[in-house]
Amino acid sequence: MYDIAKKEEKPWHLPDKVNFITLDPRGNFGGAMFPKDSENDQWSFEKIFSDLVCDFGGHASEKRFYNMDGSWGITQDMAMATHMAKLAVQKMGMGPKTGRISVERNQLGMSDISEELKARMDSDMEVFLKNAEIVSDKIVEAYSDFVDIFAEKYKDIVGTGDCIISSDEFSKMLEDWKKTLSEEKLKELDALEGEILDIITKTKKGEVAKK
Repeated sequence: MYDIAKKEEKPWHLPDKVNFITLDPRGNFGGAMFPKDSENDQWSFEKIFSDLVCDFGGHASEKRFYNMDGSWGITQDMAMATHMAKLAVQKMGMGPKTGRISVERNQLGMSDISEELKARMDSDMEVFLKNAEIVSDKIVEAYSDFVDIFAEKYKDIVGTGDCIISSDEFSKMLEDWKKTLSEEKLKELDALEGEILDIITKTKKGEVAKK
């Protein structure tokens, strides 16, 4: 998602970059990706959508590699995605059906809004979340060979406390993998970038993309 925004030469679209990845268990949760401080302080539509795509990463990986559709391990990610989608629609005015409004809360934490407005907000949130999940699934599928190589390299040190991969190490491994790809596969990855931009456009229009 970061590379797409870079290619578009739109710095206000940049999401956070990878800082480091840990594959060691942390409490009740497994590994995680930790972002760097952002180069972009603007909460653009594209940045928020990219954050949602990353939130769905664990879920997409579990579906692709373990044939699982949900687990306790990705519960926190789903909660973060839902919260961000709600902020985008209810506070930042990014929902195409909801419109440019910021819904205020009364002292009880409830909004005095109509059922019709609530339905529009729910629809916009659903589009945000469904389309972000679709993009995350597409990325994991397209890069599944790289994920296999990545997992094979570090599998013997998972759980030792030493399985922490820096941004530079990860980026080099990804770039080295891309150098081995056929022209056909590289075209597939380029086409994926176009699909993602198209899905972002559909999200802005309130349309659910095709899987």
